[in-house]
Amino acid sequence: MQRFLEKINQIGVVGYSYRLPTSAEWEYAARASTKKDYANNLIDIAWYSENSGKRTHEVGQKQPNAWGLYDMNGNVWEACDDLPKQVDPVYGIFRAWRGGSWASPLEELRLSFHFSITSEEPHYALGFRIVAVARK
Repeated sequence: MQRFLEKINQIGVVGYSYRLPTSAEWEYAARASTKKDYANNLIDIAWYSENSGKRTHEVGQKQPNAWGLYDMNGNVWEACDDLPKQVDPVYGIFRAWRGGSWASPLEELRLSFHFSITSEEPHYALGFRIVAVARK
């Protein structure tokens, strides 16, 4: 993931740099101004344990949130780039993951829910989305 970000920053669009969102940025974008636990009806916006067929799906097959962002809930857990709360000498830095996945029960799709594992640890339902930051 970090190598990917380094590469796209080397060849990226002039005037922009790219990074992972912080956990707070991710939640702000996922909420799209709602104060509810979910941005909309989960059946309409998310792939999760009850409707996914036990697999990831191509982005954009469900409805977007109010700001036009797809798959903020479900499909794959998304990495956030917060300062680590925990560093393990063997496994490295633990990263916050948000949004739930295709294997998640409903409670893990709440917009405030997150968990932490290392990004080096193999996992069947992890992904990431990037933030484009305009350079000054």
